[in-house]
Parts: sequence; C-alpha cells; structure tokens
Amino acid sequence: MDIYSQHQRQVQEKTNNPRTIAYFKVFLWFSLALLTTGGLALGIPYLLPLISKDATVLSRIYIGMIVVSAIMMLPSYIILIVQSFRKNTKLMTVAYLIYAVGQGILLSALLFVLAPSSAAEMTGYYITIGLAFLATAGCFLVMGIFASIFKKTIPALIPIIFVLLVGSLIISLVNIFIGSSQISWIISFVVFGALLLITAVDIWRLRVMVESGAVDDCPNIALWCAFTLYTDFIAIFVRILIYLLASKRN
Repeated sequence: MDIYSQHQRQVQEKTNNPRTIAYFKVFLWFSLALLTTGGLALGIPYLLPLISKDATVLSRIYIGMIVVSAIMMLPSYIILIVQSFRKNTKLMTVAYLIYAVGQGILLSALLFVLAPSSAAEMTGYYITIGLAFLATAGCFLVMGIFASIFKKTIPALIPIIFVLLVGSLIISLVNIFIGSSQISWIISFVVFGALLLITAVDIWRLRVMVESGAVDDCPNIALWCAFTLYTDFIAIFVRILIYLLASKRN
C-alpha cells in the first residue's frame, strides 16, 4: 500500500507541476504589466518636472507622450492578437510591454484629470486609488471563485455579456438626445457588471488552457492570457476609481 501511495503521489506531482508553472508564467506577466502601468501612471507627474521646469514645454512633451502612446497601443494590440497562438516570438513580448507602457501613460492622464485641485486633498486621493486597487483585486478574487464554482455554466454567460454590452450601447446613443444622468449611471453599472462577467469568462478560459496544456505547448498563450486579465483589471479599476471619487465629491 505504501509503495502504491508513493507512486500515486509522484504521478500527481508530475501532473500538477506543469499546471503550477503555467499559472506562474501567466501571473508573472500579469503582475509585470500592472507594475509597469501603475508605476508610470503614478510616477509621470513626478518625473516630468525633472525634464524641464517650463510648464509650456512640459505640457507639449506630455501631450506628445499621450498621442504617441495612443497610436502605439493599437498596433501592439493587433500584434498580440495575431501572434498569440503562434510559436514564441520576441515581437509579442515587445508588443505586450509597449501596451503596458502606453496604458500607464494614458492612465496617468486620467489620474491627472480626476486629481483634486488642492494639495490638502492629495493624501485622501491616493488613499482612494489604493482602495480602488484593493477593490479591483477583490473583484478578481470573487470572479475567480465564481468561475471555479460555476465552470460548467460559464460558456452560457458569453451571449448574456454580448446582449448587455449591445443594449448598453443602444441606450447610450438614445441617452445622447435625452441627457438623463440617471440613465447614464444605470448604463455605467450595467457595463461594470458585464466587465465582471467578462473577467469570470477570461479566468475560466485561462483554466481551460492551462489544463489542456496549451500554455506549455505555446508560450505566447501565457502572454495572451496575462494580457486579457490585465485589460480586465485596468477596466474594472478605472470604473471603481471613478465611482469612489464621484461618491466623495457628492
């Protein structure tokens, strides 16, 4: 019995090891992108004054950075889609990092717009950013648990997500003529719910790819899975941050 149990444990370890490594690869790339984006988003306002003290020059440099980032993110996204299921290429890694850098620069612009006008409120502002990050991480945890418990029904969510997004788009277009703030908030929360469901679907897809061995067979898939989770995280984080800041101002 002992010999049999030991052999069974060895077989299980061999089976689980590749899965652990695959998950490690995905979340390593995911963490790297978040650190890059977060570092740039928070650090650019402090790094720019080191280049020049002229406000006009800094404004032109910053606008140029935003424009270049927005332009570079589109081809990077296309490369990530095209290369995701091909053999490991350095091009996809470069595109992934460029996208994370571009997202960080664009996010810094959003943080700058949402930032309070007085220096006295800056501490509370950064605390709010931290709370938004923790709330986003909590959403990811809940969606991960949801995807594990209801893994058999996750594929059925895809058409529901599509209906929610299309319906929100149509109502948003109608609301341009109505101009109702209540409808705008309802649409915003519906889109937020759709983002949460998309995250659950992406976590479920990651699990399917890891268990099928696709991540080990094609290293680029690890990058693609990390990229999908990363974009989900940023989208949810921005929504939560806007909600928190709006609630504080009201």
